[in-house]
Amino acid sequence: MDILKQCQIWHENGEYQNIIDKLEDIAAQDRSPEMDSELSRAYNNMADPNKPTFRKMLKKALSLLKPHEQYFKDDHNFNFRMGYSYYYLDQESRALKYFKKALEARPDDKDTLDFIDMCHQGITLPQFNMCFYERTQLCWDTFLKIEAQLRKMMDEDKDGTGGAKIVSQMQEILNLVFDDISFEMGVSGQKYDLILTPEGDKVKLFELTYFQKFAPEKVLDNWNSL
Repeated sequence: MDILKQCQIWHENGEYQNIIDKLEDIAAQDRSPEMDSELSRAYNNMADPNKPTFRKMLKKALSLLKPHEQYFKDDHNFNFRMGYSYYYLDQESRALKYFKKALEARPDDKDTLDFIDMCHQGITLPQFNMCFYERTQLCWDTFLKIEAQLRKMMDEDKDGTGGAKIVSQMQEILNLVFDDISFEMGVSGQKYDLILTPEGDKVKLFELTYFQKFAPEKVLDNWNSL
């Protein structure tokens, strides 16, 4: 049986792990765009908000789809799956763009219309659930443990050659709460700067405001969080 037809049968039976096992057994370079799309759907469906792997699964789905954006640009399933992943990663603005494209390919599709409506609600009245709060706390707690080390690295990096390592460590910490974030680091007077930018994204602005609100006093003793 054709592998995509078999995947469809597994999907209809809710056997998503079978899809993942079968398609992950094929080398990435040997999988077709259609296979990657099916694999991404399985990861989206396996993502359980009550498990710690939830966001990891959604990010995996995105990583499988993104390389094929041009190939699938007008495809309903591709755009719906991209939107689905972004929506459950709390990125309604990005999700909305893809759901609108999905609707163009399949007008009046109820599921797509429902997600578009939920995206609009999320953008207009962002609400941060306990999951975001917990990620915020984890991020600040992790930063607090190594911020002295980061300051030392910045002080010793006289020639700028260690900048990439410093940024990489900070990126890893910020990714505990943000999936995609632009930031800068520097020194201003007696304090160090961590500058976070929303890049014109209204939802990201709300997230950053919320995030900065929970900055521990011990962090603010040495850092400006802007």
